[in-house]
Amino acid sequence: MKFLLVVVGLALAVAAEEKFFSNYHEEIGIPEAARIKLAEEAQDFDGSRITGGQESALGAHPHLGGLVITLTDGRQSVCGSSLLTNNRAVTAAHCWRYGGVQARQFTVVLGSIRLFSGGVRMNTNNVQMHASYNEDTLNNDIAIIVMGHVAFTSKQIFLTSSFHVFIFRLFYYFFT
Repeated sequence: MKFLLVVVGLALAVAAEEKFFSNYHEEIGIPEAARIKLAEEAQDFDGSRITGGQESALGAHPHLGGLVITLTDGRQSVCGSSLLTNNRAVTAAHCWRYGGVQARQFTVVLGSIRLFSGGVRMNTNNVQMHASYNEDTLNNDIAIIVMGHVAFTSKQIFLTSSFHVFIFRLFYYFFT
């Protein structure tokens, strides 16, 4: 009887495991791209509306980048990225490929409070996904975007020492 209860409990635990999403681009990225584009095209858009957040001034977060993703079927999706160096950014691997949907090109948008206009825009299809990226579990859901040189003269970004170790390991993995 105890064995049966353990088996049933394990079965329920496995069945209860919830995926974050079953298809990022279909469920989140494409609808968000359409919503953001409409909001930016609206005449009353002033760039200051952030749901659940606080207003941010242009240039307050120079290391953050938006991604406008052109999928292989021509539709657009969106994600985010963080600038690592003058020619590399980091993003989630599921932004490049997930659930049978593949990106054809990233447009990295830096220095803008709008995603579909303004700022420095770098087009690239040079994306290096983690070799052990797993779409089912989202393990190793990380990718490096290689793009053209971006000149920036923003104030220094202070990072914790543990973050420096993480970046060192990330660069070691991708570039050795």
